[in-house]
Amino acid sequence: MLARPDLRLKIVENKAETLSIAIRRRGEIFLKMSRASNNHCRFCNDAPFQDGTFWDFEAMTAMIDEGLAQGVRRVFLSGGEPTIHPRFLDVIAYARDRGAERVTVITNGRMFAYESFAKRAVARGLSEAFVAVLGRDAATHDHLSQNPGSFEQTRAGIQNLLATGRCRVSLSTVVNKVNVSQLSELLTLIPGVAGLTAVRVAPAGRALFESLDELGLDDEAARPHVAQARSVAEALGLEFRPKLFPADYFEGFETEYVHHEEYLPEIKDTELRTRLFSRFAEAGEDILCRGEACRVCYRRPFCDALYALRKDLLAGRRAIVRCDLDDERQLTLLASVRGERRLWLVARHGDTVRRALEELQLEEPPAIVEIDELGDGPVPRSAMLLVRADAVLSPSTDFSPAERVGLVLSAGAEPTPALRARAELVVVPTWERMRDEQRHGVDPRAAEATELPVAGLPACLARSRAELPPEEDVIDLIAVKGPNSLDVVGFTHLFLRRLDRTKSVRCRTCRVADTCGGVHVNLARRIGLARLTPLGDK
Repeated sequence: MLARPDLRLKIVENKAETLSIAIRRRGEIFLKMSRASNNHCRFCNDAPFQDGTFWDFEAMTAMIDEGLAQGVRRVFLSGGEPTIHPRFLDVIAYARDRGAERVTVITNGRMFAYESFAKRAVARGLSEAFVAVLGRDAATHDHLSQNPGSFEQTRAGIQNLLATGRCRVSLSTVVNKVNVSQLSELLTLIPGVAGLTAVRVAPAGRALFESLDELGLDDEAARPHVAQARSVAEALGLEFRPKLFPADYFEGFETEYVHHEEYLPEIKDTELRTRLFSRFAEAGEDILCRGEACRVCYRRPFCDALYALRKDLLAGRRAIVRCDLDDERQLTLLASVRGERRLWLVARHGDTVRRALEELQLEEPPAIVEIDELGDGPVPRSAMLLVRADAVLSPSTDFSPAERVGLVLSAGAEPTPALRARAELVVVPTWERMRDEQRHGVDPRAAEATELPVAGLPACLARSRAELPPEEDVIDLIAVKGPNSLDVVGFTHLFLRRLDRTKSVRCRTCRVADTCGGVHVNLARRIGLARLTPLGDK
């Protein structure tokens, strides 16, 4: 059990602003209908907030109307436990009558054990159910739900929904130390289901306060069971969706890794997380779960990077400050954060950099100037100029003010002969969004084909490597709110763009494993982790 009982009180104080919310994203709306459940699950995230209340029907219908007006076509109903809401059936009917194409419930399934209730829900328009099954048998399931008899009710509920012939049913489970070895058996437990969504237990709620040691998942022990479940699902033609697992679980199935996209909506759309992370970022108040829970948390890389950046900002460490000159907020912050740090200036156009350099009156040139287009003016003075590979140049462009020149590669961008002749290195950039990686990302082989040293790739993908300042030595102003504080949404963008990296499990044997940062997750998703090849023995 977590040795910080005061945390429960702090979280409960904030519940009024964190529950009964609708989260709209990707054409879907999630309605948290209740602060109540008819189970008492050992891992429940919402446990500190549950007070037995239900969201007002009129408020929910207003949110449905708003979502549909914005193009939402799928409505998710969740809780707590949504099926115990007195107006559950009415909400389904309202959503379908107003134009929702699909209504999906996330449930423990027990209410559907009443055959008439299951039939009425489907008749009203329920089209899909994700039903939580916590183990292969009553002993495991009822232990985790802390509700004797719940396993048989859940199984009966699933069978009743399937019997209607009009409701798609998938199983879901919260993967933890108790049930991880049973994943494959869950796939074969109830014939007729579409598959299994396996969500890694999060150290929150009861899992944090009461069951951390019992439930916390060790990756070394879990990885073979997840792999076996994937093989079973593939053989049976069933869906298998692991969620909140590290990217290295997905070697060979990298496109299924979606957690990268979920960071920003969770930080922006969930009031609790915004407030908790912001309290640390802005005032240094410890994130409530920080400590022993980190060893089993899927979000640890994010939090570790956030803590490291704030610590270094306050201590005056990190030698470089990166500023996007096209962002007025960052430009305003620059003077108060810069100190003795050298500059990494980013802009779309060279004219913006030239104006900034005139105003800054630097004693020494920036460490790096990174631009898309040079324009007609002189090349900005810098220790290194990074320019987009297909930038348009004047025939008379003089690169001598830049000590080194590098080309920032993107798909289909052919460098001009003048740039190619002057370049000393190429850079493979990272992309925050997967669609941008797919549209603009460069294959490592194309970077190698330039026969120039490559920055942005590990040694196994680039025989000749160039080094840019490591992110651990950079204060990026997108993540900064003031001289002594961070902006948590801006930091999330930074993490997604530059810091969210991964390796293959095989990389542990590489002789440079301790110093290699791997590849950005979006590059791994596009080219596959199999492309990473360990170099010799560690």
